[in-house]
Amino acid sequence: MQIWIEGYDDWKHIVETIERRETSKNHLDSCLVYEQWRLHGTLDEAQEFILKKENLFGAKYIEDSLMII
Repeated sequence: MQIWIEGYDDWKHIVETIERRETSKNHLDSCLVYEQWRLHGTLDEAQEFILKKENLFGAKYIEDSLMII
């Protein structure tokens, strides 16, 4: 996550970087935990709203950054 704090300067390889992150063990484990919480009601609606909002912000940030190029 340090990359989001310091910035990203390897735009030539952004797709590979995102794919590597999306298939990393840490990301897949996080997705599994999230799905289990969602299915079993461990997340309340407020928590889920916050997570979705953060996810949308990250996606929008990447989209906006790519449009600059």
